[in-house]
Amino acid sequence: MKRAVYFLLTITLLLFSSAYTQQQQFVIKIAKFTSDILSNEELTTLEKIVASYVAELGQFRIIDSRGQEIALTEIENSLAMGNSVQPQILSAHYVITMHIGKINQSYAITIDIVKTATGEKRTKTEIVSSLNEILLTIRPMLYSLMGIQAVSTTQSVPTEAAEYNFKSTIAVSDIVGIWKGDRGIETVRLYGDKTGIVVLTSGKTFKVKYQIINDTLIVEQNQKNFPEMYVTQTITLATAKIIAQKARPQKWIFKLSESGQMLIGIKESIYVTGSGNSITVDNTYVREAVWSKLK
Repeated sequence: MKRAVYFLLTITLLLFSSAYTQQQQFVIKIAKFTSDILSNEELTTLEKIVASYVAELGQFRIIDSRGQEIALTEIENSLAMGNSVQPQILSAHYVITMHIGKINQSYAITIDIVKTATGEKRTKTEIVSSLNEILLTIRPMLYSLMGIQAVSTTQSVPTEAAEYNFKSTIAVSDIVGIWKGDRGIETVRLYGDKTGIVVLTSGKTFKVKYQIINDTLIVEQNQKNFPEMYVTQTITLATAKIIAQKARPQKWIFKLSESGQMLIGIKESIYVTGSGNSITVDNTYVREAVWSKLK
């Protein structure tokens, strides 16, 4: 009964947000996450990841504490200049919080979504056995709380914790072969000597190495950055040179599906803002990644 009521509540929320697309979007605030075991930097990264998952839905405006402070400053400046403003857009309709704690040798992830108008709270907790699994679990947890079964993105990324079983151990023979990469990657060829070659969609290549720790595959960039790694339709070679100097090496952390045909996990990447010579590179950015085996 509770699930049915919550599902109707969620549908109502989505219908209202669609009806008001041109006038007002519902605002979701990503509150500061807490943990007894993770650093502030790691928690900030998780906040960005959750914000990106909400943004993918295309239904909500997203704010955080820092963004709200900036917006308030902008409003104050506008008022000082005699402009009219609508400060009510800063009020969040829903607030998302998360806490990560440790229970014996396991980790507990708790996500809360609070409706600010009524104080109603929806909570979901999952127990995982490793820190790596935290990043694999957050997305399906969040969407489950929001009553969402599937999300359209530029690449179909499965909710791996809900739909896939993973191998309990990985052997080199499971990994050797050619894999179809995700964003910006054409193919990845992994060899038996724990090295590999990444072929970018631009045709450029770079070297990687990998290691296997029980049920986890870690693939890491194994050479220095070069500008062509970052050139896109919107990033010029001159800008890419700046990015190459600032960006950390790329790294993927995967689980292998039971079928042996999917590597599902996360990529430790970068997030670039600014333009020209004023480029900021966020080296704490993490996103989901999926590779599929070609042969």
